[in-house]
Amino acid sequence: MAPNTIAVIGGLDADLIMIASRIPDRGESVLGSHYQEALGGKGANSAIATFRTCHGWLSQKQDCLDSVATSGNIDFEQPSGQPRTAATAQQMMTDSHNDNIRVKMIGAVGDDRYGERFIAELNKNGVDTSGVVTVPDTRTSVCFVTVEEPTRENQCLFTLGATATWTKDDFLTAEHLGGGIHPDFVVAQMEIDKHVVETMLKTAGNAVIDFCLNAAPPSMIDRQFLNLGVANVVISLGAKGAFYTNAQGYGHCPAYDVKVEDTTGAGSTVIRANKAAAITIQSLGAQNGIPWSDEIERFDAPRKGPE
Repeated sequence: MAPNTIAVIGGLDADLIMIASRIPDRGESVLGSHYQEALGGKGANSAIATFRTCHGWLSQKQDCLDSVATSGNIDFEQPSGQPRTAATAQQMMTDSHNDNIRVKMIGAVGDDRYGERFIAELNKNGVDTSGVVTVPDTRTSVCFVTVEEPTRENQCLFTLGATATWTKDDFLTAEHLGGGIHPDFVVAQMEIDKHVVETMLKTAGNAVIDFCLNAAPPSMIDRQFLNLGVANVVISLGAKGAFYTNAQGYGHCPAYDVKVEDTTGAGSTVIRANKAAAITIQSLGAQNGIPWSDEIERFDAPRKGPE
């Protein structure tokens, strides 16, 4: 049976991260304590989060099989830093890997070094990149991220770059949404022009394709999208958790109490699960901390109470 395809449509941004004691005011210069470059963008983050949270940890699987075949023992570390034995690794590979779900990235990059890195990184994380277009003479989207060290809250300033080349005509059929195939589910973000997103919603509705829209910033959530048939709305509230509503009612899901390193990528990851977002924010960089499904299953932390 062919795998179910989740198409993720959105931005691919190179994140230039600066950590400082505080975020500068207008016209002010503040000395940073650390600088790092990472790959991000709501589209790329969501694609990796979608694949990882539907699959077990893949980066060492071939080494696992080779070691099991030769010695029966495995001595390597998983993302949490704890060694896995041959038995536990084999069980993880048997139980956690879901070959019935395929994740395909639909996006655009420039003909620069960041574009090349995105293709390699997405492929490494199991994401199909055949729907990623390289736009000649255009830069990949870049995002400047300032992280405030005491609170670990961030502030972002970004340029769309190649992402701005998408138009309504690019998403008129179901096959357009899936980069040449009819997807079973679509995830999209508001990094793309609002009118283009409206076209995506209409196309998905006509083709009876389930659609998940990350409508951040919240000001973008308006009656127009609800009128287009959005069945479920989830609003992420940072440290306060998430609010959800649909035709049956509404509710609040409190956040987990964890040590925060960088909140970049939490909104993209929460599309899959509140637990996954809680794990993501414990690492610096949007994609570095996105967990695999077996990590989510093992995760345990107290919920935050009302403030």
